[in-house]
Amino acid sequence: MKKKIITIIIVLFVCGIATTVGTYSYLKSPKYTFKQIRNSFENHDWEKFNQYVDVDSIYTSLMNTSDMDSFASGLEAMTRDNLKSAFIDNLKSTIEGTPGDSLSSLSLVSILGADEKSYKFNRIKKKKEGKLLNTDLPMKTWFNFYVDVTYKFRNESWKYKLIGYDNKKYEETSDELYDLISDFYTLPLKEKMEKSISVKIIKKYKGCAEWGYRICLEDILMMPTTITNNTDKDITEVIYYIYPNNYYLITDKYGRFESAENIKSKESITIGTDKGRKYNQFDDEDKTYMNADLESISVKINEIKFSDGQVLEEKYKFENIEQFKKEFPEATYDTFLKILAIRAKYGLVDADDLKSKYEPYVISN
Repeated sequence: MKKKIITIIIVLFVCGIATTVGTYSYLKSPKYTFKQIRNSFENHDWEKFNQYVDVDSIYTSLMNTSDMDSFASGLEAMTRDNLKSAFIDNLKSTIEGTPGDSLSSLSLVSILGADEKSYKFNRIKKKKEGKLLNTDLPMKTWFNFYVDVTYKFRNESWKYKLIGYDNKKYEETSDELYDLISDFYTLPLKEKMEKSISVKIIKKYKGCAEWGYRICLEDILMMPTTITNNTDKDITEVIYYIYPNNYYLITDKYGRFESAENIKSKESITIGTDKGRKYNQFDDEDKTYMNADLESISVKINEIKFSDGQVLEEKYKFENIEQFKKEFPEATYDTFLKILAIRAKYGLVDADDLKSKYEPYVISN
């Protein structure tokens, strides 16, 4: 009997040690830290957030990122100390849910405020450096792809405290996928608009808007253009965008919106023969247009309004994304393949390359 009691005591003791070790291991893990950070968001608990996140260290690590640059650009003439105070105040108001400026535009909130299902903790990679723990943790983005985000923690007795992160690769991948989603809608629409309307710039030359004593007092840039309605419906208005090819990819500054009205079905009109744009020989934009070859000036249809009320209009990317979320609330890898098929259909022969690029981000368990 005595031996049984001793055996039971030993078993309970061992179980107690195992439970303590297991509890300690769980409490002192990145997964538990993320859970507490998430709880601080859900419960609007700024004090708990500070227990598991070193806000000063996070701020320092973000100072040189594009996120902080964009945040700083919205603030007027602030000193570095004032900027830090503004950052902390806004972060606090976001977590507490109080009125004020929001940090929702910063990746910090989405990276730290995501739910547990957004991470693959069973695929986490860890590397210890003294009291620091560096981890690469896969985080979910579009189509259930998982991209590593690097987090840095500091060892503090019973917990790991977050002191920094690097989500550059995650953000770049998400942005690329964001553009693919937009193409899913814009490619078919672009083809439809280009088939509906033909725009041809006939010639380009410098004219004169006002003469005085046989001297041109105001130069103008003339670009007479023929616009053809290829559809079976009358068009009430078409808005298009013209730009020199070598500038469009750098900045929209050098693009110009033009418009035409009342084009009958299967008919053409010519505009710009009697008026033009003011031309300043010292203005970079004007010089760009004047010096560009006619063949190097491109036309992009922006909006077509038909007499029956139908409107074809290129949407902003965020509008495409909202539409995508409604149509594909559970967007998966199969949805991604549909987008690649659309790209192939419209002549973009990068489907195989994109498939190979993103396949490593598919995690099944």
